Amino acid sequence: MDDSQPKKECDSSFDVFNNLPECMKEKILEYLPTKEAVRTCILSKEWEHTWCKIHNLYIDIENKSSNSHAMIVPTHEEDLKSIRFIDQVLNLHNGDVHTLRITGAKPDEEDFERWMLKLSQMQIRKLILKLDCKRRWSMHPCNVSGLCAIKLPEDFNGLKLLQTLHFIGECKINETDMTKLISSCPLLKELRLHGFSYCVLKINALNLQRMEITGHLGDLYLQTPKLVAASIVIHDLTTVATSKVVIGRNLVQALSSISHIHYLSIYCQRPDYLVESLPTKNLLLFRNLTDMCIYLPLFDAKLKFTLFLLRNSPKLQKLTIWSLLSSCAFGVYEVLESRQHELFSCLRDVQLKLDHPSLDWSDIFAKFILNNAPVLERLTIWDKNKDCKTSRSRKLKRLSVTAEIIFKQI
Repeated sequence: MDDSQPKKECDSSFDVFNNLPECMKEKILEYLPTKEAVRTCILSKEWEHTWCKIHNLYIDIENKSSNSHAMIVPTHEEDLKSIRFIDQVLNLHNGDVHTLRITGAKPDEEDFERWMLKLSQMQIRKLILKLDCKRRWSMHPCNVSGLCAIKLPEDFNGLKLLQTLHFIGECKINETDMTKLISSCPLLKELRLHGFSYCVLKINALNLQRMEITGHLGDLYLQTPKLVAASIVIHDLTTVATSKVVIGRNLVQALSSISHIHYLSIYCQRPDYLVESLPTKNLLLFRNLTDMCIYLPLFDAKLKFTLFLLRNSPKLQKLTIWSLLSSCAFGVYEVLESRQHELFSCLRDVQLKLDHPSLDWSDIFAKFILNNAPVLERLTIWDKNKDCKTSRSRKLKRLSVTAEIIFKQI
């Protein structure tokens, strides 16, 4: 009698667990990694196919041992096992997929084609791919770059409902396929590309609002009339092109075509190529830009690109400049002195992070900002100098009577 009571309570609890509404079971599984969610199919018949209907799939291939600091290299068999698991998930899932995240997988060309073809048949809204496309066999005779080239299937029809695309990782996909992938997502609003090398990248996304691009980029074409926030990080351009005529020829024009942009962050290791394509007249290209971050070398002619961005942003309110300065201050001083009559009528918050031990560098640029910003509220100067902050502040005259100068040490 005493033994039967606990058993009945256990059976009763299990029945409650099995008889949960289907929508509640799906909600529970969405909080689990997809691998754990799939394992619930062995609980009972009621749970066997529940995972096949969840809207969010998170497939994260772990390449770490129990010691979080110790990396282990997966074997070829382990890589294939991960690929097979992703195939099974995509093939057996029979519901709408709102979010799909795949990280750490090592697909080859055929694997990637198979996945993209399957995804084009789903109603997917958000796709995050963080791939490690190094060859699954390191001693392969064709393994020169260490990366497998991946491409879209020939009959790829696009991702018609996709709104967010993050494509990150060590992989090679040609410019034509990347352009096709982006342009075949008519509802795309957010784009993030990291780790690619292109001579020319064309982005045709009429509904795109947020964009983040990091890689070795020679040139950029944008058809993004609704873009409001953009972050562009361009590494050494000479890795993808050697001709000055090719490099950066259209980048300035591409930036100037973003008429609705409110936030712009740009980093470039070789801004000298950008300077050559600057228009000679002030065109007020960035009429709605209010927040800008610039990571550029501020020396000699390279400063002209920064000034071009400032002069053509009449509504700019917040500015961050982080730069590695050269050893010769004369070029910067001469350029800035010739521009002392610029007017940044809306600028309120400026941060200068000038990585140079010379005191004159930050003060020269600070003076330029203070003399041209009538409503400035705060100027924060980050540098390595330990000199008296009070005496430096007094030497810096300002057009705005409310401007506060803050010194911080890097």
